[in-house]
Amino acid sequence: MDELLFQIMALILAIILGIAAIYSIRLYLEI
Repeated sequence: MDELLFQIMALILAIILGIAAIYSIRLYLEI
């Protein structure tokens, strides 16, 4: 596998997980 492609996939995954974490924390604090 290309190293650059792997880094891009890891970056996209980290962004998705970060957005999901922020959304779930905000949802938890609103309750």
